Amino acid sequence: MKKLFILSILCTMLFLSGCVKNLSNIDIQKLNQKATEYMEQGEYDKAIARLESSLDLNGDFPATYYNLGVAYYQTNNYEEAAKALNQAIEKQSDMADAYYSRAVVYEDWAYSILEGEDTDNAKDKKQPTNEDKATSLKYLENAKKDFEKYLELKPNAQDKSDVEEKIVQIDNDLNNGEQKEN
Repeated sequence: MKKLFILSILCTMLFLSGCVKNLSNIDIQKLNQKATEYMEQGEYDKAIARLESSLDLNGDFPATYYNLGVAYYQTNNYEEAAKALNQAIEKQSDMADAYYSRAVVYEDWAYSILEGEDTDNAKDKKQPTNEDKATSLKYLENAKKDFEKYLELKPNAQDKSDVEEKIVQIDNDLNNGEQKEN
């Protein structure tokens, strides 16, 4: 009798956990939709808050990480954008748009460092140190790899020629930067 009671409790718990999971998926979709609306309105901080709430409910959706990365990018928070996009790629390794977006993050991050804008206050420009230059070269290399991966995953992308031009530009900048380092 005890075994039957315990078994019925376990079955009930499994059923309820399934319901909670389905409820969570619906909630996540609603939070993601609202976050998208906020991003369309330029309210990136609100979008970030919604997406982080969504991740608290269930961190298994690559699209949530992708959207969070885009939202962080829009606030020039390159570090958090890269982290979120890394998570999206970790969850779904064939998400071409995540590679593209991460490439843009790394590219912009590298150039912001070189331009002395990688500070808390963009008005405070600083001269990049050798360490800053090395970091920016690493980010440009990452950007190039991600653009290449994007094209590998989407060989017929409409923006293929634009991405190929970006890769050539990054190659030129990498070659110029490495020559200056030597």
